[in-house]
Amino acid sequence: MNRVEIILLSNLTKRYDTPAGIVNAIEDLNMTIYKGDFILIRGRSGSGKSTLLNLLAAFDKPTSGKIIVSGEDITKLSEIFSAKYRREKIGFIFQQFNLLEDMTGFDNLMLPMLPSGKSLQYMKNRIAELSSIFKLEEKLSTPVWKLSGGEKQRLAVVRALVNDPEIILADEPTANLDVNLSKELLDTLLSLNNMGKTVILVSHDEMVRNYSFSKSYTLESGNLDVSLP
Repeated sequence: MNRVEIILLSNLTKRYDTPAGIVNAIEDLNMTIYKGDFILIRGRSGSGKSTLLNLLAAFDKPTSGKIIVSGEDITKLSEIFSAKYRREKIGFIFQQFNLLEDMTGFDNLMLPMLPSGKSLQYMKNRIAELSSIFKLEEKLSTPVWKLSGGEKQRLAVVRALVNDPEIILADEPTANLDVNLSKELLDTLLSLNNMGKTVILVSHDEMVRNYSFSKSYTLESGNLDVSLP
């Protein structure tokens, strides 16, 4: 069976100017990811992991090189079309949740759906469906600041899924969770992958050794090496 290429990184480089000089966060990186892959990227703090995810999500632009997603070079997208790309293609799970604490769980889930042009009833049904799966139905009317860490993480996962993206990017998602919640989240990512989602996980959590990945990489000083899962 032919595998479908979904992401191609070609000579990708990202440099930052700092008071101490130029920092090469990503250096001439090449990678091919196929639809349905479950990819692990490890690396020490400052190795370029978050930079790579931010480039894949079009939050940032590379200094040089290409990022081809489903045949389109996303490095050439304007801000408006970068936002459209993220909304339609990418589900991002942040290390710090990035939820709006004073708003309810429902409102946090509704916000990323509003620009989609879907009907209000569709959006409500979508939120209800995912909230049921992740056992959040009774928390939707609760302000986020009142939720537990595990509830916030589940809400963050649902937010990443509301627009049914093809690609899930997870940036150290277990960093602020205990062992049980970390396992729950990693099991969730595996389930999403089994459902056909392409998942790219950045993590240094030792628990990931218990999971099977399509490919595992180590990122060091902006360069990738294939490593064992």
